[in-house]
Amino acid sequence: MLFSIITCAYNPNPAVLVKLVKAVNALRIDTRFDYEWLIVDNGSKPFVNDVFLLKKSLSEQKHISIIRESKAGLTNARITGLNQSKGDWILFLDDDNEPVDDYLLHAYTLIHKYPFVKCWGPGHVNVRLLDPRIQSWIANRKDMFQEKHINNVIFSNEKMWSICHPAGTGMLIDKNILTGYVESVEKGRYTLTDRLGKSLSSGGDTQIVFHAVDQGMHVGLAPDLVINHNIEPRKSTFKYLKKQTYAGCKSFIKAHNEVLTNNRYELIYKDNVGVAKRVARWLIGNYKQLFSPIVALDFFALLGNLHAPYFASDQNPPRLLKWLVYVFVNDKK
Repeated sequence: MLFSIITCAYNPNPAVLVKLVKAVNALRIDTRFDYEWLIVDNGSKPFVNDVFLLKKSLSEQKHISIIRESKAGLTNARITGLNQSKGDWILFLDDDNEPVDDYLLHAYTLIHKYPFVKCWGPGHVNVRLLDPRIQSWIANRKDMFQEKHINNVIFSNEKMWSICHPAGTGMLIDKNILTGYVESVEKGRYTLTDRLGKSLSSGGDTQIVFHAVDQGMHVGLAPDLVINHNIEPRKSTFKYLKKQTYAGCKSFIKAHNEVLTNNRYELIYKDNVGVAKRVARWLIGNYKQLFSPIVALDFFALLGNLHAPYFASDQNPPRLLKWLVYVFVNDKK
C-alpha cells in the first residue's frame, strides 16, 4: 500500500517548513506500506527548493518530488498534486503541520479496521504558537487554530457539519473519493478555491469532506492520529484572525450547498435595512465588550454570515454590508 503525502506551499516560512521536513523524514513505515511526498509549489518566490534554509533538508528526503503549479489557489495546487500522485490514500499536510512519527502506522490500521470510513482527521491537534510575544487572549483560544483533543474514535455520515467531520489539518482521504471531488471541481459544480494569494478564502476542505459524505461514506477522527500545528507569528494576530473568521463564515453555506444539493440550507437575504437592524442589535447586545478582541471577532463572524447567502448564490450583497466589509475587514469582494 502506498500513501501519497501532498503539501501545497505558497511562500512558506522556511523555519516552519523545516519542522515538517524533519517530521516527514521521521515517519515510521514497515513492510505493509510506503509513502511518497509531493510538495506543490504554488508560485512561491523564490521557489521552495531554492530557499537556502530548505535546500539541504529537502535534498536529504528520499521520497520527495517538488512540483510547480503556476495557477494560483490551494484547490488548484491540490488537484495538481493529486493528478501526479500514485498512492491509494492521500494525506494532506500543510506547510505548518508536524505529524508524529507513528501517523502512517495508525492510519494504516484505521483504514483496515474501519473500511467504511473514507476520510480521517487527527483526534489530537496540538497548536504551537511560535510568537514569543503572543497576546494572552490568543494563547487561551487555540481552538481558533483547530486545536482539538478527541479521546475516542468517532465517525459519522451526517449531511450536516458535526464534531466527527475532519478539518483540513492532517486530513487523510481515500483517493477514489478525491477523484470524484476533482471531477466536480473541473465541471464547475464545486467552485471554492481555498486560499488564493493573500486572500483567506476557504471552504475547499469542507467540500472534500462533504463530498465523501454525499457518496455515502463515513468520515471521522481518531485519537491515535496526532499532529502539531505550528502557527507562525503573522497568523496569530487580530488582523489575520478577523479575516479568517469572516472568510470561514462567508463560505460555509456555499461549501455545503454546492455539494449536498438535496440537503441545502435555505438562503435568507437581508437588504440594507435588514443589515442595519441586525448590526444594531449586535452592537446593543455587546456594547460593554466592544473592545474585547474575542467579541470583536464575533462581529466579523456576523458580517460573514450576513454575506453568506449572497456569496452562495453569486449575488452582490447590499451596499451597506459591502461597505461594512470593506471598512472593517478590508475585503473589496
